[in-house]
Amino acid sequence: HAHARARSASRTATAAMNAASSSGEVADALIGYIADSLDHPEAGLTRHDVRRLLTDHGADDTLVDEVDAVLSTCEQHQYAGADVRPDDGLVTAVEACLRHLQGVRLR
Repeated sequence: HAHARARSASRTATAAMNAASSSGEVADALIGYIADSLDHPEAGLTRHDVRRLLTDHGADDTLVDEVDAVLSTCEQHQYAGADVRPDDGLVTAVEACLRHLQGVRLR
């Protein structure tokens, strides 16, 4: 089950990104990808949890910081009430994170 979940993580995240209509949904796509890749329950994962998970699984600080910065931006959009259509810069940043995560072997 874990292997199948990890294998489909990228496809699932891409579909979620394509369907995202808010910054929160963009963040959920990224968090979902990380949870699927590491076979970790997604429910209730916070930005802090994601940092710890990535670090515990061998991601380097640069990647952890990149993911954290993108999730932070998503949160800022949500709390500012600007949680409407995510801007292109945010979508591009999340897509870059996904690519970088795919290029790393997390253990």
